[in-house]
Amino acid sequence: MATATANIQARVAPEFKQELILAAEMEGLSLTDYLVRNLGACVKKTLQRDQIWKLNRSDSEKLVDALMGDARDIPALKSAAKRYKDSGIQ
Repeated sequence: MATATANIQARVAPEFKQELILAAEMEGLSLTDYLVRNLGACVKKTLQRDQIWKLNRSDSEKLVDALMGDARDIPALKSAAKRYKDSGIQ
């Protein structure tokens, strides 16, 4: 069964193309295989990073509530403020 593929073209400076070819040769890969492997990793990283920032509705509401709430009601902040006052740091 043949796998469908799509063609992508890019114009780059001749010097950059030579660097790409050299890097591919150093990895023992064709230029196409080198580009696909490395661009694939970059794409996945970008998409994963974007997904981290997408919150579901419940998470979004919790975040807003936490940001809008009174910081004095947070025990850890109360404790940190007390330690700061007790430290004598000005």
